[in-house]
Amino acid sequence: MADVDRTAVAWRLAAELARARGESQAAAVVARGAAALAGAEVARVWMIDRARGYRFSGAWPEQGNEDATVPPEVPRAIVFAAPLAGWIASWTPAAAPPLSAPWQPDLALDAIVRAAVPAGLAVPSPIAGVDAPPWSVSAPLIRRYVAARLVACWPLHYGTGLATALAYVAALLSVVAVEIARRQPSTIVAGDDVVRAALAETDRLVVHLAAPDALARGLDAWAARHLDGGL
Repeated sequence: MADVDRTAVAWRLAAELARARGESQAAAVVARGAAALAGAEVARVWMIDRARGYRFSGAWPEQGNEDATVPPEVPRAIVFAAPLAGWIASWTPAAAPPLSAPWQPDLALDAIVRAAVPAGLAVPSPIAGVDAPPWSVSAPLIRRYVAARLVACWPLHYGTGLATALAYVAALLSVVAVEIARRQPSTIVAGDDVVRAALAETDRLVVHLAAPDALARGLDAWAARHLDGGL
C-alpha cells in the first residue's frame, strides 16, 4: 500500500469512470481503485437506494452478488475484504453504554487547543472551573456546528485516525463550553445569541489560529491517555 501511486490511481479511476456504461461498471471501477489504495484483494460497493435502502452495486473482481445480504457493518463504514473490516466489526458496540456521569468540559482539551496556536498570535486566556453550560435550547445549533467542523478537517488529516476524531469532537465541545462561560454565568440558560458568539470564537481559535499539525499531536496524546488504547 505504501508503494501505491495515489495520483496515478486517481487519474486512472477518473478515466475509467468516464468510459463506464451503467452503474455496475462504474461501481467495479470504484471498487478496483479502492482496493488498490487500501491494499485489499476484494472490494465491494454498496449504494443507498431510496426504495431498498443499502444494496449491492458492484465489486472488484466482478462478482454476481446482486442478491447479497447487506453486512451489518455497511451502514457504519465502507467495508473492504481486508483485516480492517474485521477490526471495525469487532470493535463497534451493539449499543452505547449508559453514561455514568453527566458530561463535563475537559479543560485539558481546551488547553491543548490554545497551546496549538503559534507564538505571536493573541489567544483568549483559559477559564478555570468551567461546568457544562445549560445549552439544551441551542443543542441543534451546536450539533450542526460540530458536524460541519468534521468535514475537510485538517487536524484529522494529520492525526492517527478515529481516536483523533473523537478527541477533536470532545475538544470542540470543551472550547465552546469555555467560551459560553466567558460570556455568561453557568446558571443562566445559554440562548442562541450567546451560543453563536461562542461558536464564532471557537471557530476562530480552532480553525484559524491553531496549527492543525500541532493540534493533531496534542489530541492524539490526549487520546492515548483517555481512550481505550488510543483506539
